[in-house]
Amino acid sequence: MVIRKLGFSVSFNVKNTSWNEGETPIGYDYVELVAGYQANENDEVRKKTLKQYTNDFDHAHRDKLKVWSIHLPYGKDLDLSADSHRSNEILNNFAWYIDNTISMGPAYYVVHSSMEPIDIKDREKLLNNARNNIERLADYITDKGATLAVECLPRTCLGNTSSECLQLILGTKAVLCFDVNHMLLQNHGDFMKKVHKYVKTVHLSDYDFMDEKHWIPGDGQLNWTELMHLLDEYGYKGPMIFEVKTNKVGSQISLAELRDSFYKAIENGGEQLC
Repeated sequence: MVIRKLGFSVSFNVKNTSWNEGETPIGYDYVELVAGYQANENDEVRKKTLKQYTNDFDHAHRDKLKVWSIHLPYGKDLDLSADSHRSNEILNNFAWYIDNTISMGPAYYVVHSSMEPIDIKDREKLLNNARNNIERLADYITDKGATLAVECLPRTCLGNTSSECLQLILGTKAVLCFDVNHMLLQNHGDFMKKVHKYVKTVHLSDYDFMDEKHWIPGDGQLNWTELMHLLDEYGYKGPMIFEVKTNKVGSQISLAELRDSFYKAIENGGEQLC
């Protein structure tokens, strides 16, 4: 039997804040600290975001949880696909967050490679822009003692297939974050077959195969038994990091319910992997 270490994104369950309200994270070993979308970057925004990271880190420390990863914020001033004349500005914005959080001990920094929507005629140029900036950012993070993990993304975002993910990271020091909710153009098995040696962290949640939902395990169409077999087959060694925001009907959930739903889902399976 494979022993699975569990972790959760501190943004879990937008309908509930049970962890912030004092729920003990029984059965969990790791957290991912998170900063989400930011319309712009300035000193006030950065200080507010750092305070959020610091508060969540302190909370995790009290609960004896280890920081597995830090999800860097995203927005137009943090868009790695931007033209070269903005690259230094964008990379300096990321560097500020990294410099001020590296002491929290993350193994990985998770990043989005682009904003959206992206027009097909601009795609190749933006992929090249993002790849160049990812190379520089990955070098910077490696020098700090951590690793950059580029997240596969949905819809028209860059990195929505295995081929684009490889285009973004090959020849760099970056690895991949496999978000199973973001597989809309390719099935999970085919994706992992092509990129598995670069997948070093994951975001797990359920969905309907139509768009990302970030539901609790068992509420969507993922076959969780098959998904676990897939991760085991390709030698994934990291924790199961849940990025769950709600259940299918939008009612509140707790960390205990999230944990139990996962174990029930891998026991019962589900529908086929998309």
